[in-house]
Amino acid sequence: MTNLGGHCYETLIEAFDRAAQSDGRVCFLAYTIKGFGLPLAGHRDNHGLYLTSQQFEAFRASHGRSEANQWEPFDGLPDEARALVAAAPINSVPTRRHSPGPVCIPADLAPSVAGANAKPVSSQTAFGAVMLELARGDSAFAGRLLTMAPDVTTTTSLSGFVNKRGIFTSGDSEPDNFRAARAPGVASLNNWGKSARGQHIELGIAENNLLLCMAAAGLSAE
Repeated sequence: MTNLGGHCYETLIEAFDRAAQSDGRVCFLAYTIKGFGLPLAGHRDNHGLYLTSQQFEAFRASHGRSEANQWEPFDGLPDEARALVAAAPINSVPTRRHSPGPVCIPADLAPSVAGANAKPVSSQTAFGAVMLELARGDSAFAGRLLTMAPDVTTTTSLSGFVNKRGIFTSGDSEPDNFRAARAPGVASLNNWGKSARGQHIELGIAENNLLLCMAAAGLSAE
């Protein structure tokens, strides 16, 4: 867990320059340290650790930030930085805010999912039950739903919805690859066929994929 070069911008830029001189495929292995530059850098438990108030203040000060300007994206940068972002193609569209027509939301999203249970039920299980009932119906509201998950569809109880509504693809329709393979001794209750009518997008495990996908789906202005 030592510095293996993935945080060195000079090294990365040199590697990109060399790659640009080749017409072949290039693979970059940029080893990084989780929590680089923080007191918890390289700690095996870093996913569940938090900076103390004092540590955060020290980190903020080390970057020339203060409580007053910590969220100002261009503070301390030359004027050219703001102009560069303003000229980016993504900012050339008239607006990223749209006004779709209203959709009637049922007073009761899932009439059969209600009442007391003999055993405690987690909110995640209840969410999955509601989504499954919506998927079984034909309401305009259900038809406008789009779900997405970074490799946690089954553990977030979205499997029922995806089984009914399918996975979105911009290409040709495809059967569930896992089920089509029919690996000996391997079974699955999920049936994730793909089509242009699918209402779920399955992502890789990086949460950054989820945020980018949400932006592409219409939340970029938010």
